[in-house]
Amino acid sequence: RDGFSEKRKVRILFEELHYNADFKQFRVLCVSQPLCGSVAKALDKGRHRDVFSRPRSSLAECNQVLDALALKDTAPLYQAAGALRELLQCYVVARGFLEHARGKVNGVLDGAVERLITANPVQLSAC
Repeated sequence: RDGFSEKRKVRILFEELHYNADFKQFRVLCVSQPLCGSVAKALDKGRHRDVFSRPRSSLAECNQVLDALALKDTAPLYQAAGALRELLQCYVVARGFLEHARGKVNGVLDGAVERLITANPVQLSAC
C-alpha cells in the first residue's frame, strides 16, 4: 500500500477480531514480517536444533529450551510465575467465563514474553 518508504510484500498469517472499550469491533492482522524497518534474521537454531524442533509437553522440556537460549535476565519468568500463582489463588472461574480466564492467563504470558525479549535482546533478537 501507500505511505511506506520501501516496497515490501508480506503475507497475512491470520486475523483476529477485537473490541475496544466502547465494544466496537476492529480487526488485527498478523503479518509475516514488519511493514517497515529492518527484518530480524531467524534465530540460529544450529547446535540446538533438536531442542527447538518440536512442541514441549512438560516443564522439564520447557526448561531445557530456556537453558539452551542462555538467557542473561530471567526475572520476567519469575514475575510471570508469581502473577500466575496469584491468579490461581484469587480467580474463580464461573460457568461461561472460561474464555475470560484464558485471556487473563494469556495476558500474563504475553507480558512475560515481551519483557523477556526486551531483557535479553541479543539472545532473543529474532523474536
